[in-house]
Amino acid sequence: LEFRRVLFRSLVKLQGAVARGELNVRCKWESDDEIGSLVSSFNRMVDMVRLASAHTTIAGERSIEAVLQKILGSARELVPARYAALAVPDERGGIALFLTLGLTEEEKKAIGSPPRGQGLLGVLMREGKPLRVSNIQRHARSAGFPANHPPMTSLLGVPVISKGQVVASLYLADRVGASEFSEEDERLLLNLATHSAAAIESARLYEELRHSLEEMKETYVGTLHALGAALDARDTEVHSHSQRVALWTTQLAEVLGIPRGSDQWVAIQRGALLHDVGKIGVDDAIIHSTTKLTEEEMEK
Repeated sequence: LEFRRVLFRSLVKLQGAVARGELNVRCKWESDDEIGSLVSSFNRMVDMVRLASAHTTIAGERSIEAVLQKILGSARELVPARYAALAVPDERGGIALFLTLGLTEEEKKAIGSPPRGQGLLGVLMREGKPLRVSNIQRHARSAGFPANHPPMTSLLGVPVISKGQVVASLYLADRVGASEFSEEDERLLLNLATHSAAAIESARLYEELRHSLEEMKETYVGTLHALGAALDARDTEVHSHSQRVALWTTQLAEVLGIPRGSDQWVAIQRGALLHDVGKIGVDDAIIHSTTKLTEEEMEK
């Protein structure tokens, strides 16, 4: 009875640690009785909190590069491992991008070129199924390691699948605190991969939208300058008039304290470029007239 009380008090303390954001706690106890069931429930609760934390961290990023880095870091925190890697496939079945954690810069330089998708790395990318290996070197489909590669023993890999396609592959090597990865480790990493797929898709859509907006912005600015040039070309006596007005107007804006390049400054510049845009619809004869305009011409 006293032992149970001690264990319960320990679980309460661990629960308090989780509430404070200490998510690496875990109760190590295995039994088939009520205590074992309670400990298992506690550990599952911690795993759910850690997963939720990882999902929030990943979802907070917008650029694809940042999302991939967050996925990689979250994977190694969720399932403690000495090494972690993330591979993004290219259209030819190779690897377009390969990110790692756990290797020093000196080790990366010594290894040389990143992998091309052979061996167990390629198996996961091609088959799109989880891969759990206790000894990499002894596996029948292993291609071995390149020269200067640090030794690695156990491996856990899961695919990141979006719309039926493998968009990335997550790899962990050398489980911390155990000789190999467990089924529970695989389940946790698969859960992370599922949410990571949505984050990658969102980041790619965001990048595409941002790129489209940049193209629209460039087209818009080009149109403004073209309109200004067209106006100036119609009246040779005031050649480059629109450009000069835009220059002087923005200089005045800066004197008034409006930062150069700010949104307000850009709006003033564009407005100045278009200050005479109404002349486009006026006949050349009226624009170049040297006499007083008639009432009919004024209406035009």
